[in-house]
Amino acid sequence: MSEIKLGTVIARRMFDCGENNVLLEIGAPYPIDKGPDCWCPYRISGLGSGKVKRIGGVDSMQALYLAMQMAATDLYASDAAREQILTWLGQRNLGLPTLNAIADLVPPEDE
Repeated sequence: MSEIKLGTVIARRMFDCGENNVLLEIGAPYPIDKGPDCWCPYRISGLGSGKVKRIGGVDSMQALYLAMQMAATDLYASDAAREQILTWLGQRNLGLPTLNAIADLVPPEDE
């Protein structure tokens, strides 16, 4: 399998992680083959491997939404989140859509 490309970045969010920063970048969704299904790439730098990952959806909107959910899953499942040092705007809630399966990892917005 060839290396996944991030392509044109359409959204970025910077998180604090102790004395370091963690950057989430989401690339523009693009078609899978010639059908309506799409891939959406994302990369988390400063935490984990830093490799570009992608998720597929039935169209570009679903692929984008699923990419945000998968990035949230990667972030909330990280050692930094468990150690309570990963924050956004001073809060441990990172402000991203999440899967119901990880709801217990997501702190309330006022923490």
